[in-house]
Amino acid sequence: MLLIGLLGLLATSASKSLSDTMTFSINLAMMSNMVQFVYGTTLANRGHMESHWRKWGPFYLITFASVASMADLLRQVMIDGRSLPPHSFALMGPDGVPVAFDMAANSYVAVATPLDPGAVAPAPTPVTQVGPFGGGSWAFLLSSPVHSACYYLSWAGVFLTMAGFSWLADVVTSVRRWWKGEPQLSCADRANAV
Repeated sequence: MLLIGLLGLLATSASKSLSDTMTFSINLAMMSNMVQFVYGTTLANRGHMESHWRKWGPFYLITFASVASMADLLRQVMIDGRSLPPHSFALMGPDGVPVAFDMAANSYVAVATPLDPGAVAPAPTPVTQVGPFGGGSWAFLLSSPVHSACYYLSWAGVFLTMAGFSWLADVVTSVRRWWKGEPQLSCADRANAV
C-alpha cells in the first residue's frame, strides 16, 4: 500500500485512508515488537549493570522513539477518519450528490415536536458537530505547528531508535576497542567477562 501511495495511484480518499491506516498498523506492530525485544534483551543481557540509567537507557530511548515515530501517522489516521463519509458529507443534495456540511460557516437549530399532544415541547437546541472530533480539534490537527511537531518527532524517532540500538549493542565500546587495536570479544566472551 505504501508503494501505491508513493506512486500517486490513490484515486479516492477511501484508498488513501486505507493506505494510511495500513501504514499505521504495520508501524505500530513493528515498534511494539522492537520495544518488547529491547525489554527482553535488557533483562537477559544488562541485568548485571548497577546504574539504572545504563541498564534501562536503551529501553527508554527505544520506547520514546516508538511513540515519537507514531505521532505523525496517528495524526494522519485521525485526519483521514474525518475525511470519509459520513463525517465529511452529512447532507445530500436534491440530486443525491453529497454536499459539504460546514458547521463553522452556519448555525443550525434542532426543534423537536413531541409525539404526545399534551406534552410540553422542548426548547430549540443548537446543533453541534458530531463525529470523533470537534471543529477545534480538526483545525488543530491541520495546523502548521502540529504538522511541524509531528515532522520533527518522526525524525527524532529515527535517530533515537538508532541511538538506542547502538547503545544496546555497545557499539561505542566495540569501536573504541577496534580503534585501540584490542581484540574483539564475542557475545559469549562479553557475557562471561561480566
